Amino acid sequence: MSLTDPNVQSALIAASTTLTVLFLRALAKPVWERSFHKFKLESDYRYDQRKRVREAISKYKVPLLNSAEYLNHRLWNFSKNAPEAWHVKSADEQIKDKYYLQSFCYRFLLFFAICRKVDLELVFLDSTVSTKEDLELLKYLKCFPHFFCDAGIFEGLNYDHSKPTDHFFWR
Repeated sequence: MSLTDPNVQSALIAASTTLTVLFLRALAKPVWERSFHKFKLESDYRYDQRKRVREAISKYKVPLLNSAEYLNHRLWNFSKNAPEAWHVKSADEQIKDKYYLQSFCYRFLLFFAICRKVDLELVFLDSTVSTKEDLELLKYLKCFPHFFCDAGIFEGLNYDHSKPTDHFFWR
């Protein structure tokens, strides 16, 4: 058996290749597994958070859309019938006799309550990893109550912003 024998050469090449691959694998395996494990954890985290956000939105989507539709129709109705003063309580009337005013308040509060429920359900979730559509809906839900609760809508009028007489404080 000589080193010039083709069978010996092929056996030596195979053995050295095997040893080289095993050595390189031993060096690269911890680095590869660590980075793969980190990638898998991040991927699982994003997936889990997206799933939970989607579940929270799905849980309240139908009641939210219904309450928004009821509020929308009441606002349209109010814009047409505001001069009728159905929403104004006179001194000799009781609140329980003012259906229009009660139903108006109910629709506002129902919509805001559902927005608040969604917000509370998402407190411990990372909504920043949500899909673009879910994130836009969540931003809208956070913005809408603040829009109606902002005392800035009374700019130019003699209105005391520190007292919630014509607006209410959100949170």
